Amino acid sequence: LVYDICNSVPKPFSERLYCAIADFLCEYAIGVRQAILGVDEVVPVYAKYWKKYSTATYYLNHICGYLNGLIVKERKGPGVVDKRPFVGQSNYPRQDVQALANQIWSDHVVLEIKHRKRNRLMYQVFETIRQDRDGVPVNASVVHDAILSLVSLNAKTDHPLKLYNDEFETPYIAHTKTYYKTESNIKLSNCTISQYMKSAIDRLSQEGARNSRYCHRTSHARVVQECEIQYISEHQKSIQAEFEKMVANERTEDCSMAYSLLSRIENGIAPLLITYEKHITAVGKGIILGLGTSITKDPREYVERLLDLHSKYMQMCAKVFTNDAAFVAAVDKAFRTIVNDTSTNSAARSPEVMARYTDTMLRKKQKTGLTEAEIEDRLARVVVLFKYIDDKDLFQKFYSRVLAKRLIFDASLSSEAEANMISRLK
Repeated sequence: LVYDICNSVPKPFSERLYCAIADFLCEYAIGVRQAILGVDEVVPVYAKYWKKYSTATYYLNHICGYLNGLIVKERKGPGVVDKRPFVGQSNYPRQDVQALANQIWSDHVVLEIKHRKRNRLMYQVFETIRQDRDGVPVNASVVHDAILSLVSLNAKTDHPLKLYNDEFETPYIAHTKTYYKTESNIKLSNCTISQYMKSAIDRLSQEGARNSRYCHRTSHARVVQECEIQYISEHQKSIQAEFEKMVANERTEDCSMAYSLLSRIENGIAPLLITYEKHITAVGKGIILGLGTSITKDPREYVERLLDLHSKYMQMCAKVFTNDAAFVAAVDKAFRTIVNDTSTNSAARSPEVMARYTDTMLRKKQKTGLTEAEIEDRLARVVVLFKYIDDKDLFQKFYSRVLAKRLIFDASLSSEAEANMISRLK
């Protein structure tokens, strides 16, 4: 039928058919707009009519495939037409029937509601999402359909997301900012930092799921970023200030939450790294100070307590900070300071103390009460501290001296143990 009308003799009626379709769609769209505005809850009604309209015009476009070919004679991308921009004497641009139908709905429904009825449609969309955030049960599917109609309406234009961005995304991000700015300020005033962080993590998770329910995929990162700004960036100093207490009191869950949140923003974890390093350094120096001159008599407690300290905070890096290289580096910096510090305790000269510790372990008649396997384990671990010694030449000097004595007096535990230790130190 469409083919026959377009090729009628003596005069084809392709342009008249196109204009008739356009006139019908305009009349229908105006009627739909009136029906939508005749109810209090416009979003469900809009979504219902849009679903019917989009399905009908999809099939109409396929039926009018031949007509589309005549009307749109030259394409240079979506919606670009020939030298005669309008069809006949009408104001309808030369585009396929689907693009025409989309434009008519956009002009006569979406934009008319916006300009004449104080944007009731989008106001109710934003209000429904606010209720969702407040925990009120809502009909998410109709809101989703209404929002994504804005994407479909511009799909055949040169800027397919312009209508969606202008009418939904930009104001939605502004609404998101206002909502979470208010909520985060109230939460921080009435909660502990621990409770606040839990709330922030929950909110960010909820917002990610909410984006999937309502928004086009291009909006997800921008909306979540606004939540991060309000819940994390704006209050990062409060979280960072509490981090020292979290580490000192071994509040690992809180440390994990602080890391999880602050790692989402630029330079958020930098103050945590400084705090972490300073705390480890202070604890290490406290151990050294507490040992006093006993280090001179027995180096074992110095080495083994520092090894235990190192193990503790490396495990924390793994379990709490997901093996983040920056936190591992903070442990390394702290231990380099601890191991090379002599101002806290002049007896804690690490090159000499560690050389004497290995001598104690490698002597045949050592009084440690350890098995050979346990001795091997301790010798393997002491290399962890060895790598932090700045003056390795001095360590080598002390180590060579005690090694020579063991060999001269036949006091070595075994030649294999000696060879293994030398190999580890290379």
